[in-house]
Amino acid sequence: MTREALNNYTGAPTKTLWSDDKTLFKHILEGEKNNWPMTAGTEDLEGQDELDENGIVGGHAYSLLAGYEVTV
Repeated sequence: MTREALNNYTGAPTKTLWSDDKTLFKHILEGEKNNWPMTAGTEDLEGQDELDENGIVGGHAYSLLAGYEVTV
């Protein structure tokens, strides 16, 4: 879990949010506003080196660089 690595690296408390959490994007925007380090991880997929339909590899950790709300 990326939260464990982030906690070990920074010593700061961490929080895990799941993709089905309806407030997930609100929390990402809060993290952006507070300049908190954020990460994302993916579930193990069959054939972990395979890309899913969004171009994401299963069983990997990703840095979340920023969170922005864009209106069109």
